[in-house]
Amino acid sequence: MDSSVTKMLSVHIPSLHPPSSSDLEVPAGVQTAAIMGIGLLYKETGHRYMTEVLLGEIGCGPSDDRKQDREAYALAAGLALGFVTLGLGSTAVALVDMNIEDRLWRYIEGGNRGNAGSLGQPNAAKSSLVLEPKDTINVDVTAAGAILALGLMFLKTKHPIARRLAVPTTFYTLEAVRPDLLLLRVLSMNLIEWDSITASKEWVISHVPPVIASKIQHTFGTNTRLRREVIQQAYVHILAGACWSLAIKYAGSADTVAYATIMHFYTMFDAWRTKKTRAPLDVDGPVLETLLCVLAQSLALIMAGTGDIPCLRLLRILHRRVLPTLTYGNHMSISSAIGLLFMGGGCYSLATTNTAVAAMVTALYPHYPNSPSDNKYHLQAFRHLIVLAAEERCIATIDIDTRRLCYTPLVMTLHATDSAPEQTVFCTAPCLVPEWRFIKSIRIENLQFWPRPIPIHERPDAVMVKRRGGNEQSKLLGLPVQLEQQLQYFQAFSSESDAVGYLLHLCDGEPAGSDIDKLFVTDDATGRPRLLLTNVLNECMTDEKPELIQTHLYLFSLLHQLHQSCTSPTSRSSTLHRYLSLSLRNLQLITMYSTSSTKDQSTNIAPLFRPTFLLALQHQIDKLLQGAVATQPATISDAMYPLWQQYLQPIGLRCNNHHSARNSMLLAAFLVYYRVPTPEALHQAMATIASTHQPLTNTTTTTTT
Repeated sequence: MDSSVTKMLSVHIPSLHPPSSSDLEVPAGVQTAAIMGIGLLYKETGHRYMTEVLLGEIGCGPSDDRKQDREAYALAAGLALGFVTLGLGSTAVALVDMNIEDRLWRYIEGGNRGNAGSLGQPNAAKSSLVLEPKDTINVDVTAAGAILALGLMFLKTKHPIARRLAVPTTFYTLEAVRPDLLLLRVLSMNLIEWDSITASKEWVISHVPPVIASKIQHTFGTNTRLRREVIQQAYVHILAGACWSLAIKYAGSADTVAYATIMHFYTMFDAWRTKKTRAPLDVDGPVLETLLCVLAQSLALIMAGTGDIPCLRLLRILHRRVLPTLTYGNHMSISSAIGLLFMGGGCYSLATTNTAVAAMVTALYPHYPNSPSDNKYHLQAFRHLIVLAAEERCIATIDIDTRRLCYTPLVMTLHATDSAPEQTVFCTAPCLVPEWRFIKSIRIENLQFWPRPIPIHERPDAVMVKRRGGNEQSKLLGLPVQLEQQLQYFQAFSSESDAVGYLLHLCDGEPAGSDIDKLFVTDDATGRPRLLLTNVLNECMTDEKPELIQTHLYLFSLLHQLHQSCTSPTSRSSTLHRYLSLSLRNLQLITMYSTSSTKDQSTNIAPLFRPTFLLALQHQIDKLLQGAVATQPATISDAMYPLWQQYLQPIGLRCNNHHSARNSMLLAAFLVYYRVPTPEALHQAMATIASTHQPLTNTTTTTTT
């Protein structure tokens, strides 16, 4: 409540001028903005004088002779009053004797103006929204601001005033209420009874009174056309108001049930608009277009900051339409919905605090302008107040060794509320977390990273994590144990069916002792391979290189075939890898490429394969090939000796039997893997050495003599 700001705003509000002051020419839009500034400046203070002024300004338009934008001024005064008394209800001691509820209700239902006027200078009475000499209040101007003022004043208080805001239950009283005001009454009633909002179709339909529900499915006669229009208009506005209330309750939560509920009614409204289905409604096209925009913004409210692709597809369809019935306001609402969907580049979302709720109601008021300069019913500058509801909720994890973003499973514990007990939520960073005020703790409990708690009071946007090193990382699995949790974990990165199938068929269940379980030859061959395969999937999906899953399987298969040929002398040649030498050559190319990319520090590109993985693979191949050729002379080396002699002869290798073919394939693999030169190159090298050795010998003899 800065006094200098109050003085500056008072200059632009004639009702706050001294009685003896001269009139100032202040544009109506500036007066409307200044009256909202009073509400923001005195937010949640319950200031008695400002409450009295704003309460009177609802019934007084801007002080100019043209009376333009008086609806926007009355709405701004009501919203400002809601900000000043936000959530205070009947608890504010300074406001007990002011009878605010009764005076606001007079603005809603109409009647004599009484003492509802402004407390400011007498000139304000000249601009009162009175159409008759009897000082009758024009509810078409004052009702919207008064309804929202009541909803914000008793926000989340469960005050009995909510029953007075309920939809009329008789046709006579229903006919006296404008349809768009029914939408606001449903919204304000649900804001007061906040805890009763439920994400279900039944809850939305429960707002429709029996007088409408019983007649909406019937065909009206020709003499009751007016009654039919009243019923139909009231029906669609009530449903839209309930959906908007539901969206505000679950704003920024990405709740799938709430999203599906609003999507159901959006599909129903869209079918009525396009006449795709035979419906009992015949509502005007512009009305349905406006309500479709309300439902589209409601979907964006729930998915704010998530960049949800299905929601984006729907909004793009609405954004691309070019129809004569669409106005500037329709396009503006869809564009703002897209902005909400990608709020802060996916780093921000919406809160549901009292201030955030009031900001959403003010910014997304469902009366859209016809042109960029149309401020008659709602000052367009108020649309920017949505920033008051935004909060940064993205949390990212950075590997402290590589200084790169990494995917890290998080475990969050949420506080218990009146509607839900304390619960644990699993997510994978980087991600959007729930509202910070609902989070009790966040911690890293994953075998791939060292555990650590995350300080909630600091609301960090980045957290340093450290991977477990050496043998620990190779022996421990950094994934959930249950298959369902593994599926949820990997689907956070990709929806590719290959990755899900890989997980289901290779990484699930008990080891069966099949060939696929023995791809990686170790002492614990029945347990280690499945762990290894799951870690491969983890690495490929988290580093956004799913195409390398097949390459890893190819390398594992190469190692498996080589192991069979080296350790099973009785294995038939048909079971050997037909292209074993070519596969080993491919492994050499992979190793050389990875080594060169690792040494090149000028490019900030992560290697395709982890160096430790390639070293382990090379170690296994060295062990198998050297054991097959150079060790165990009683069984293998004796059989290899004739093949070595044949290789050095001009005629080359000859396979006389099954064992010769097997040993020849192993020797060929050995020669290719260790890059042994061809016989011609060996003979040429030996000749060169012999020719250079003789002169050296002669020179040595002469020197000695």
